[in-house]
Amino acid sequence: MKLGAVILIVVVALSAAAARFAAAATLGTSSASVGAASATVAACDTDGFTYPGRVVNASHFVTSLTVAGVSAACAGSTLTVNLVDASNASVGSGTASIAAGFAGGSVVVTIASSTAASSVSGYRTAIVGP
Repeated sequence: MKLGAVILIVVVALSAAAARFAAAATLGTSSASVGAASATVAACDTDGFTYPGRVVNASHFVTSLTVAGVSAACAGSTLTVNLVDASNASVGSGTASIAAGFAGGSVVVTIASSTAASSVSGYRTAIVGP
């Protein structure tokens, strides 16, 4: 390669770098604050749940689960249940919306996946919202 071509390539590269720097220098900046804090989030139900029944179909899959002891304060929320096996791994799940006028009591959750009843060792329940 000739010396003139090398010099031309270097000049073009430096010009491109200078143009990027100049373009970045024209960007506006503003001052904004970023912070972190913590706050206590009140639970709508603090006394736990019971699971008085589940429906198992002819194929021995859990199709729904009744969650009892849900407080009226949870009205308007979404209840999620994870079915777990002996190693605490999720083997199925379902969600149910708790109606806005819910007076407390039981919620039936439809299980979305085909989960063999024999593989279920426990339930993990969460309520989110409203």
